[in-house]
Amino acid sequence: MISAIQNFLERFPNKFSSLLPEVIVAFGLVCILFLGLFRLKNYIFIALAVAILLGAIVAGTQVSTSDFLYFRILVLANTLACILFFADSPLFKKSIVESIFLFLSSALGLNMMMLADDLLSLFVALELSAIASYIWVVLSWQKNSFEGTIKYLLFGVFASAIMLYGISWLYGLSGSINLQISSWKIPVSQIHYVAIFMMLSGLLMKISAVPYHIWTPDAYQIAPTPVVAFLATASKTAGIIAIAKIVKAYQMVFPDITLIIAFIAILSIFWGNLVAFWQKNLKRMLAYSSIANAGYLLIGTLNENYQNVLLFFLVVYSIANILILLIAEYYEHNHQFTDLEHFAGIGKTNTEIAATVLLGFVALAGLPPTAGFTAKLLIFSSLWDYYEATQQKLFLIWFILGLLNTFVALFYYLKIPYFAFFKQQEKNLQAKQKNYYFFVSITLLVILLVVLFVKPLLMTQNP
Repeated sequence: MISAIQNFLERFPNKFSSLLPEVIVAFGLVCILFLGLFRLKNYIFIALAVAILLGAIVAGTQVSTSDFLYFRILVLANTLACILFFADSPLFKKSIVESIFLFLSSALGLNMMMLADDLLSLFVALELSAIASYIWVVLSWQKNSFEGTIKYLLFGVFASAIMLYGISWLYGLSGSINLQISSWKIPVSQIHYVAIFMMLSGLLMKISAVPYHIWTPDAYQIAPTPVVAFLATASKTAGIIAIAKIVKAYQMVFPDITLIIAFIAILSIFWGNLVAFWQKNLKRMLAYSSIANAGYLLIGTLNENYQNVLLFFLVVYSIANILILLIAEYYEHNHQFTDLEHFAGIGKTNTEIAATVLLGFVALAGLPPTAGFTAKLLIFSSLWDYYEATQQKLFLIWFILGLLNTFVALFYYLKIPYFAFFKQQEKNLQAKQKNYYFFVSITLLVILLVVLFVKPLLMTQNP
């Protein structure tokens, strides 16, 4: 016991320095909770949240060696973007302290999920993040959102319970919950497929992958837009990395785990793009787009050598989603636009915003001159390399269906630009005072999408 304590104390300084970003966020949570007792102006809490996240990001850049450091920084950056860009959102005006506390709590849970060394720690971190998202949906409770709220809560609890049950199976099969599995207690058989799939349930729900995608359209539709932006970016980042850790841990003793991932990815891509085409509500369409993109992101979990590509894809995907959702929030708040047809004719009255929407959807579709093209090119190149290395036909099917569905996605990604530029406006929009903060925000995001197309800077780094 004494030697164990001595070893812990010797390693504590290194462990503490690698956890410094998370320590800053945890300390910030305490400050927000304390200051919430006083009636302070909203901008004070916004400024404090921005300072906490910027401090955590800067501290992260100073860490010399740490697993998935850049992905953890990306989660913090996504959280910062969701607070900073949506500072004028009704969500923050209605419940500023609760919202910021939940954002920081969820971000802390997501980062701890990526740092987890065993399945139990992974589950606890996942639940810390999940509980915050459940509360978000409840806070947005409306009469017409009853079904979506109940579906999200019950489905989340169901997925978590199955995941915990799967962890107990894996513990019985391997004798350990550590993510450094070297052998099984019994020979690998079909029962391991079932255990792995059950254990992945909570993470598959986190990234909105089939068959744990059912909650996504309703939650996206009823949740406040900043929350949707967080779920579509930060949650997906941490969920994908957690799956990548599990694949790496079990691949040596259970090589067919990549076939499970491939099968889930193919279903997600196919189902997400197929159903998205028929959606009339903008957020529901983005929800099904998120399901399809989960299938592309899963490519990055096949091999740790693909982490650079996965990081770049996640950065571009996050920028494009935040851009589109920022514009959706603007029109929903000012003009009550929620369906695609509501955007008819805005290309003639608000040409700059319509052009920005077009660029955002072009990036999601993976077309030049946006970084979405570079991201899709790199991710598909990685999948092709993996197929050539393994010669598994399922990965070839994944590659072909992924490419075909990229073209299929164009038909629904370009719906809003079509309505904006080629349809007549049904009603005149009331003139609103120009929001310079909004225009600066979308301009910055557009510049990032174009610059990263010209030079994917993050590809020169090793995450």
